Amino acid sequence: MSTPFVYLLVVAIGIVIGVSELFTRYKDEPIASIQGPGFLYILLNALSPAIAYYLTGVYKMPDTTGISASAAQVNHILLSSIGSMAFLRSSLFNLRVGTQDVSIGPASILQALFDTADRAVDRERAGKRSSAVQEIMKNVSFTKAQATLPTYCQALMQNLSSDDQIQLGRQISTLIGTTNMSESAKAAILGLMLMNLVGEDVLRTAVNGLGSEITNDPQTPPKLSTQNPTS
Repeated sequence: MSTPFVYLLVVAIGIVIGVSELFTRYKDEPIASIQGPGFLYILLNALSPAIAYYLTGVYKMPDTTGISASAAQVNHILLSSIGSMAFLRSSLFNLRVGTQDVSIGPASILQALFDTADRAVDRERAGKRSSAVQEIMKNVSFTKAQATLPTYCQALMQNLSSDDQIQLGRQISTLIGTTNMSESAKAAILGLMLMNLVGEDVLRTAVNGLGSEITNDPQTPPKLSTQNPTS
């Protein structure tokens, strides 16, 4: 393999690892996570294997004695890619600050970027998510939907992990037990919980699919008097 291609390959490995970490964090809208600080997080993951590949080449690592040139190059690529990812996520020692242990080392830099991306995405998505869930859940009855809607959403998704389903069940149980909250507020929070797990499009599809089974009963309009008001 030519040298430019190899550098592209190790950079691509770093990008895939960085993107996959952010995508698993934001299942409802993963694309938003790779913008702003998220892009810097991915960039750091992309550059580190390229730098490691260069340095290991300069210092003649790994040892290629007794193996073919192609095997040596694959060895070199794997060492620089996996090794750099492990280095970025390592800490030299822990420092006690107050009641918390703070990791000192490359991992702290990577975690700081990750946390910054985390907050940036949350801020950007907060307004959109609020508007979307209010619009989707505006006529939904929490009493009717608390069991049916989560079950339907989970049935629509084929690859939800059992851990995600258990955590959702616990959150809904806590919400059901909350007494100092209106039905409409509970319905909106239920929508946000489900949106976090299955995304906005699936939630909208589920609510539309269940229709009147989970919506509030329409109020009966007042009857108009048929008598002559002057009589």
